[in-house]
Amino acid sequence: MNILQHKSWHVYSQKNQDRVKRDEAKAEAEEKQTQERAIAADREHRLVVLRQRAARRYTNEPVPGEQEEDDDTIPGPLAPIPNDTVAVTKIKSKGEHVNFWADLEKQDTTSKKGNPEYEAEVKAKEKKWERTIAMHLDSAVKGPITEYEVYAG
Repeated sequence: MNILQHKSWHVYSQKNQDRVKRDEAKAEAEEKQTQERAIAADREHRLVVLRQRAARRYTNEPVPGEQEEDDDTIPGPLAPIPNDTVAVTKIKSKGEHVNFWADLEKQDTTSKKGNPEYEAEVKAKEKKWERTIAMHLDSAVKGPITEYEVYAG
């Protein structure tokens, strides 16, 4: 039986194809409108900031967020938020490597203890290996192996 063309969900029906095209066009228009609003808002914000800077320069007031040439602190919104783990506030020179793990590297690694369960497993394996080796060496120390020991063992 060929009843597929009668189903409402049939993907090749003209009605469904038209609906998909309409939905895609609507989504594209909404996306374009959203991008245009974001661009306009960004443009407006930049314009306000530039006008404020220009007004302060005419009155010789310092602009908040700008830095002087000899100051190495990071300005305004780019400044790091101090927290318990890392707080980077100054960059020493432009070409210098930034090491985020300097505090960890400075800590004494010998004072840290490893996983006690793992260490116990390693010791047990070593002990078992030593017992195995000791058995073979023990028989060698007693004397040469006789034919009876070879066939018995």
